Amino acid sequence: MKNKKWIVFVLLSALIFVFYSLTGYLFPGYNGEGEREASLIMAERIHDGVRAEIAGPVLMARVLAKDTLLRELLKREGQMTEKEMAAELKRFLEEWRKCAEYDSIFLVSEKTHRYYSYTGLSKVVNPKGDSHDKWYDNFVQTGMPYAIDMDTDEVKEQQWTIFVNVRVEDEDGALLGVCGVGISVESLQELFARYEQAYGIKVHLTNQEGLIMVDVDTINIETAYCANENNLEDEDFQYRKNGFRGFTIIRFIPELNWYLHVRGDRFHTLYRHSGKGIILLRLLVFLTLMATSYLIFRNPDSGDGRYGMRDKLTGVPNRSYFGQAYGGRGIINTTRYKSMAVFDVDHFRVYNEVMDGDELLLFVTGLARECVGEKGELYRWGGDQFVLLMEWSEEFAYEILKEFCRKVEMDGRVTVSVGVTAIRLSDEIRRNYYRAVQGCYLVKEMGGNGIKRN
Repeated sequence: MKNKKWIVFVLLSALIFVFYSLTGYLFPGYNGEGEREASLIMAERIHDGVRAEIAGPVLMARVLAKDTLLRELLKREGQMTEKEMAAELKRFLEEWRKCAEYDSIFLVSEKTHRYYSYTGLSKVVNPKGDSHDKWYDNFVQTGMPYAIDMDTDEVKEQQWTIFVNVRVEDEDGALLGVCGVGISVESLQELFARYEQAYGIKVHLTNQEGLIMVDVDTINIETAYCANENNLEDEDFQYRKNGFRGFTIIRFIPELNWYLHVRGDRFHTLYRHSGKGIILLRLLVFLTLMATSYLIFRNPDSGDGRYGMRDKLTGVPNRSYFGQAYGGRGIINTTRYKSMAVFDVDHFRVYNEVMDGDELLLFVTGLARECVGEKGELYRWGGDQFVLLMEWSEEFAYEILKEFCRKVEMDGRVTVSVGVTAIRLSDEIRRNYYRAVQGCYLVKEMGGNGIKRN
């Protein structure tokens, strides 16, 4: 423990020294060009954060639309009673929702126009009789593979939700239905509020016509307008001054087909008065680093089971353990782990019906632990999905996990899909997880039995 304290002390001292040195470089003085560059850096951070919130749901919805079991259920809808179909889809959609942690997940059958969610059969879509249901015909008639739609969620007490709608088609391209996921606007509002408080700016998203779609002030949603710049589809930032001290930065987000607006006073005005802003910032960073050291002592790296939260089948720590150790929205508070991987068993629901599912999971997890040995920590995330934290670099972990995939395949019963990414200590845990799980889903979308690096 004494050695660990010295390591933490040296690390904190180095981080504080580097930060104090860099603040003088990043904020050299109060000048116009420096203000512009700093404002663009700030806007890029906001843009990346917003885009990360959207990219995951878009990918998830597109992978969901290609799920073989979902397609088979829709094809067999005429052979099942309404009650049987609703029960099957309720289980199916609830498993996906738990895995992805999205606010909503839904499916509309083209044959019956039934609207299924993770709560069961919600309604029958009637575009001609219910104005709320016109979205279905509007989307289908576009012929687009997917689209973003802003609407109120009837399943979630009419809360504003961003829906990712995706066509579900059979092997011949015939329409089977529309599926998708919903992102609560409230979660984006919380993200915007943190940015606005941190930078003293105003953030919102607008559609092509300039109508505000997401804003911290709910009253502005679909009621207020902002002027967009033309020809922003190339995703460049557009910077313009508003009066003597103000600025507006606009950037097009292709996944949404919307525009990000960042407005406020010029960035460097936060620091121009006698360097007080820098002093305060240094103090906050120092306190943050001290809090980080406390978390390192509180949460040991090794999975010693002190929280009593382990998966009963495999014996590995479960998702609740992971949450207790690291927190869902915090950062990984140790430098021990360099890479993260997410893997699950391909077509597990199908194999579970004809084989012993528990035995398959024990076999796969046994191979995973054998491959990583003492250099990694395995967690059961839910169902047949698992998360690995590893001490190796992303490149070396990729080679190890490629061998893991080969060994599973050689057994001849099942295969696995794996996504691996380098851990970024500056990112929230869920950001690292999203990068890894996107690789896993891309492998599954391409047929499974493989590994992809982020």
